[in-house]
Amino acid sequence: MKFCTQCGHQNDISVAFCNNCGTAMDTSQQQQQQQQQPQTVIYPQSGYQRPQSTPGKGMAIASMVLGIVSLCSGGYGIVTSIVGLILGVVANKQCTEAGFPTNKMATAGIVMSVIALALSILCVISCFACSSWLEGYINEFSIYDYL
Repeated sequence: MKFCTQCGHQNDISVAFCNNCGTAMDTSQQQQQQQQQPQTVIYPQSGYQRPQSTPGKGMAIASMVLGIVSLCSGGYGIVTSIVGLILGVVANKQCTEAGFPTNKMATAGIVMSVIALALSILCVISCFACSSWLEGYINEFSIYDYL
């Protein structure tokens, strides 16, 4: 604020003449007041930008967990491996449709689910083969032959 030297009225810094009496304001007084006021520097505020979440992230995690469970189940994880495979494919599809690279957790879930599914199918096939072999073996050596 500037004070008029004639009437003492308080004026804004930007005015050239007093609002009360019309006297020309002293420019030296204006410069002194500007020098006395501290200079405030305003920096642009960028703010915190929350990173964009990858679409399908929850499904990718579920796919990876189900792939691990399927592998640890010892060949009996057919259902969990199929569900893990589906979730991984859907998660990768959502990522590519949104313009993101494929999710590595979903890819890991797909790989583990495929391996577990293959092992489960191999286990089922070997169980059927073994049971049919045992059935033929039992029929060949019947207890009635020795009675």
